[in-house]
Amino acid sequence: SLEFIHEIKKLEAFGKTVMQKHGLDDEESIGNYWGIVETRAYMRVKALYAEELQKRRMFTAAAREYEDMLRLSVGDNMGARYILMGVYCQLEQLEKAKELYQRYPETSAQMLLPLILLSLKYDDELSAKRYYKDLQKENKSCKKVFGRREFDVESMFDAAEASDYLADSEEELYIAISNVMADFAVVLDMYYYE
Repeated sequence: SLEFIHEIKKLEAFGKTVMQKHGLDDEESIGNYWGIVETRAYMRVKALYAEELQKRRMFTAAAREYEDMLRLSVGDNMGARYILMGVYCQLEQLEKAKELYQRYPETSAQMLLPLILLSLKYDDELSAKRYYKDLQKENKSCKKVFGRREFDVESMFDAAEASDYLADSEEELYIAISNVMADFAVVLDMYYYE
C-alpha cells in the first residue's frame, strides 16, 4: 500500500536526521557510507524504499533514491548501480545510462543488457551489437541463454530468487533480464530473438 511507502519514507527521513546528528553528512563521510558501519542501517532503509517505489512502477522516484545511494556510497557495495541501470532502461534514459556505465565501466550483464535494450529502443542497432559483443566476451553463457528457441522463464525466476550468484554466469544473465523484465517480456520476439 501507499501507506507502507510513506512509513518507509518517514523511517528514511528519520535516518537522515540521525546521520546529520552524528555528523555523518560531511564531505569526509559522503561517498563512503558503506565503509562507515553506523550508516549501513540507513542505507538498507534507502534500498528498501527504492525497491518498494520500483515495485509500484514509480521509476522516477526510485531512480532518485538509487542515485542518492550512489552519491552516499560511491563504491556501491549494495549493487544499486545494477538496479538503477534497469530503471534507466524502463524510463528510456539513454544518456543517464551511458553516464552510469562510464562511472562504473564494467562489462557485467547487469550493466550491458539494459544498454543493449536502450540502444534498440533508440534504433541504434550498431551500439546494441557492440554492447552484446562485449557481453559475449565477458559471459560465456550468452549462447546458452540467448541461443534457445524459447526464453527459460523458470530459470530466470530461480536465479532472481537465489541469494547469491557467480559473476559471468548463466544466473547473472537471468538476474540482468529480471531487472529489465517489463521491456524484455513485452516485446520478447523482437528483443530476445534479435
